[in-house]
Amino acid sequence: MQSLGQGSVAAAVLSLPHNVVMTQKGYREIASGPDFNLRSASGGIATHEAKLKKDPAGVKAVIRATFEAMDFNRREKTWMVNYISNKWKISAKVAEESYKSWLNGCTTDGKISIKDLQDIYDQAFASKLIPTPVPAAQVMDYSLTDEVFREKK
Repeated sequence: MQSLGQGSVAAAVLSLPHNVVMTQKGYREIASGPDFNLRSASGGIATHEAKLKKDPAGVKAVIRATFEAMDFNRREKTWMVNYISNKWKISAKVAEESYKSWLNGCTTDGKISIKDLQDIYDQAFASKLIPTPVPAAQVMDYSLTDEVFREKK
């Protein structure tokens, strides 16, 4: 934000809520993941294979708590907008736009498709961000997530 504001860069990749703040200041958003229907693996839950085998109940508890938090975030828009506004010291309008944009990137089942994930890994490898190709189907295990999601219903 500072570099854009000072004119020392022509463009920048900004995360929430900074992208919204800059559009409110008159800057134009020239590209956005949701505009291109892109999903990104910007967060998630990871654990070691040994932990999955030794303590599946503990891993499921973390997944369950994550689903509960996501359900709360979807259900309690006003609370979330106030939290965002207070946490980042931004206006309620910017906080609400940030919330909407964030919510648009969330999945209800907590998953990104293996194909989309493979595309992300392939792009990272092609850009030399990771040293070797990663077979998404071999590193992603949704079995416990699927179990927890079925329990929710």
